[in-house]
Amino acid sequence: AAASVGTAASTGVAAASVGTAASTGVAAASVGTAASTGVAAASVGTAASTGVAPRAAGTAPVAGTAPTAKPELGFPGGKPAPKPERPLLGSAEPVVVIASSTGGPAALSQVIPKLRGDLPAAVVVVQHLPVGFSRPMAMRFDLSSALTVREASEGDYLKRGEVLIAPAGKHLAFNSAGRVVLNEDPPLWGVRPAADVTLNSAAERFGKRVIAAVLTGMGRDGALGVKAVRQHGGVCYAQDEATCVVFGMPRMAHETGAVERLVPLGEIASVIEAAVADRLQRSA
Repeated sequence: AAASVGTAASTGVAAASVGTAASTGVAAASVGTAASTGVAAASVGTAASTGVAPRAAGTAPVAGTAPTAKPELGFPGGKPAPKPERPLLGSAEPVVVIASSTGGPAALSQVIPKLRGDLPAAVVVVQHLPVGFSRPMAMRFDLSSALTVREASEGDYLKRGEVLIAPAGKHLAFNSAGRVVLNEDPPLWGVRPAADVTLNSAAERFGKRVIAAVLTGMGRDGALGVKAVRQHGGVCYAQDEATCVVFGMPRMAHETGAVERLVPLGEIASVIEAAVADRLQRSA
């Protein structure tokens, strides 16, 4: 087939044109037109196929084929099944606090999705992030995890099997009822949220139920917090140097003497689960 604008093909040859028709007995390729011979015209930019009509918009699929289901927008593999409603944390159930900074999002992706969905503990994450980035991170982890993951809000209750991400730009603490309190007090160590604020508050409120994990990051945030956790009967771990992007926060935490041991990143999730089981057994 010859493709041209404003010309017609000779007898027996289909012409692809805009607004023109081929000579007698020939199908024309045009916008919204068809040749009188019963052969449908090809759309603009295509050549007419001999004896085969392209499927127009809104028509039924070819016989013998099934229409392909479209994935949900934003979910290439289809929208995930809804997660169960999470119960309020029991009075003896552990509270896991994870602190991270430089390299933290990648490290957290090797921890949170590996935790089992029925974890009998609440998890709180303090990751140093620019304002506006904590909610998208929570949404991404919620899609990749069996646990429920969301950005923390003022007044939140801690729930079993749920991960709360501290909002960027706000410190996260707990009131006497164990509910989340957010504030915009001055940054600590140059960051807000600061892990030390959350760890100190968790230690005072939840005592020996607290499990702390300090992951990769620059600076010393978390060092004072792990000391408080240990003093109140909790247990603390830190990521080892070999798997850290920056062995700053874990090193400073470890040097306090409050850290039980340094753990490779790939083992952090299993260590947390074992610590949760141990805390529950101790409280029984």
